[in-house]
Amino acid sequence: MIDSSIFNNSQIHDYEIESVTIDNYDANIYMNLKDPSFHKVEAVIHHFLNFEMSHKEPWGAGIYAVSSSIQTKKDYHILTIELNSGDKISIRYSGEIEIKAER
Repeated sequence: MIDSSIFNNSQIHDYEIESVTIDNYDANIYMNLKDPSFHKVEAVIHHFLNFEMSHKEPWGAGIYAVSSSIQTKKDYHILTIELNSGDKISIRYSGEIEIKAER
């Protein structure tokens, strides 16, 4: 079973970030990923508070995760993903991360 712990300790290394959709009304972020075996994974980040993503590509073009982590604070969590392009995704959220995987 896949759960939100895949974001800890860079367990999503080499996952492709296919798309990120923000539902501002319900405060959810939908992140579609593909693992190295081409299985699709959808992560739903509930109750996001802040979303930041750069697209400067300082290391060249890239759409694959090289590292990821979740920091837990008193009232929220911070999900950080670094891509092989050198760009970063940072999501501060107060809910849970729900994982839906196709197998």
